[in-house]
Amino acid sequence: VTEEGSKGADAGLALVNRAGRAISDLTHTIEEAAQAAVQIAASAQQQTNGIEQLAGAIFAIRQASAQTAASTRQAEQSAKDLTAIARQLNEKLQGFRAE
Repeated sequence: VTEEGSKGADAGLALVNRAGRAISDLTHTIEEAAQAAVQIAASAQQQTNGIEQLAGAIFAIRQASAQTAASTRQAEQSAKDLTAIARQLNEKLQGFRAE
C-alpha cells in the first residue's frame, strides 16, 4: 500500500510539474501576445497619423487647384477685356488717321 501510495504521489507530483510548466509556457505566450498587441496598436496609430497628414495634404491641393482655376479665369477675363480695349483704341486711332 505504501509503495502504491508513493507511486501515486510521484505521479501526482509529475502531473503538477507538467501543469506548472504548461502554465508557465502559457504565461510566456500571453506576454508575447500582449507585446504584439501593443506593437500593433502603435503601428495603427502611426498609420492613422499618416492618413490624417495625407488628408490634410489632399485638402491643401484641392484649395490650391481651386485658387489656380479662379486665377486662370480671372486672367482669361482680363485678356478679353484688354483685347476689347485694344480694339476700341484702334477704332479711335483710325478716326485720327482718317483726318
